[in-house]
Amino acid sequence: MAAMAGVSGVVVSNYALIGNARAMTKGVAITRCAAQPLQQKPVKLVKEVARERNSAEDLLEQWARQPVSSGSETEAVRRLFMWDALPKKEDVQLLSVYEINEHDRDSPAFLPFSTINISKSNSTAKDNSAGWMDGLHNLWSTLSGGHQHGLGDLVPFSNKIYDSSLKVRLGVTAGLTMVVKAYPGKGDRHLTKHKYFFPDRYEAMYTFYLGDMGHVSAQGPFSTFEDTLLTITGGAGLFQEAKGVIHLHNITPFKLFYTFHVRGVPELPSILTSSPVQPSEYVQPCREAVSCKPGFALPNYSD
Repeated sequence: MAAMAGVSGVVVSNYALIGNARAMTKGVAITRCAAQPLQQKPVKLVKEVARERNSAEDLLEQWARQPVSSGSETEAVRRLFMWDALPKKEDVQLLSVYEINEHDRDSPAFLPFSTINISKSNSTAKDNSAGWMDGLHNLWSTLSGGHQHGLGDLVPFSNKIYDSSLKVRLGVTAGLTMVVKAYPGKGDRHLTKHKYFFPDRYEAMYTFYLGDMGHVSAQGPFSTFEDTLLTITGGAGLFQEAKGVIHLHNITPFKLFYTFHVRGVPELPSILTSSPVQPSEYVQPCREAVSCKPGFALPNYSD
C-alpha cells in the first residue's frame, strides 16, 4: 500500500511549540475540545514545565522548521531513513491513537463477494448450476439490502487518526478487511443501536500512516463486537524495526481506540504518549485538529 502524503503548514505537536508556528499563531492555545468538559479552562498546547528532550522530538522539530516537503520520492525516502540514526529501545513502549471515520472519505466500501460463493448453495443438485443460481439470489439480496455478511465479503477502508489526547491530527489508516464469519445477535447495546453495526469477525490487513514519522502495518483479527489483538508486521521511518502487538478497542462502528505495545523503535516522542482521553462514543477531536491548523497536525501529515 503506497503512503498517501498530504500537505500541511508549519506544524507542532502537543509536546512543544515550535518557534515559527508560535509566531504564526501568536501563542496558539486550544480553546475548547469536545473531548473535554465544557467548564474546563482552555488548555495550552505548550507545556509549562521544561523536561528532557529526546532525539525523535528534535527530528520532528527540525522538519517542522523546514519548508513543506515537495512530495518527491527522493525527499520522502531521505526523511524516512533519517530515523535510522536514532538509538533503538528494546523495552516495550506504549502509545495510543484514535481512529475516527468522519464520513468524508467514502469509507468504508462494502464488496459482497460472498454472494458468488457457490459453497453457500442449499441445493442438493449434483451440478453446479444450482449453486450459481443461489449466488445470483444472494446478489439480489445484497442489492435489496437483505444480504447477510459471509466469508469472502471485502471491506476496503481509510479513516483519520488522531493522538490519544485528540489534539493532534496524525494521519490516516488504509487497508482491507475480509469477513470471516457473521454472528447475528452479538454485540452490546451501545454498539447495536447504531444503524451501521454488523456483528462480524474479520481478517484485517492495514497500515497507519503518520507523516514524517513513517508508517506501521498490522494484521490480525478484527471483531466489531469485542476487543482484539493485532500483530505489527512491519513499518518504515520511526517504525522500521517495530515489533509487537496492537490492542484494538471498538467504541462505535466509526470510532476505534488502539494501544500499541511496541519494541525495537527509538524513544517515542511525547506526541505519541500524551495522556489519553477516556474512550467514549461522545469524544471528538478538537476543531483545530480536524481542520489541521498549524500546531495541531504532524509535519507532512498523511491524508
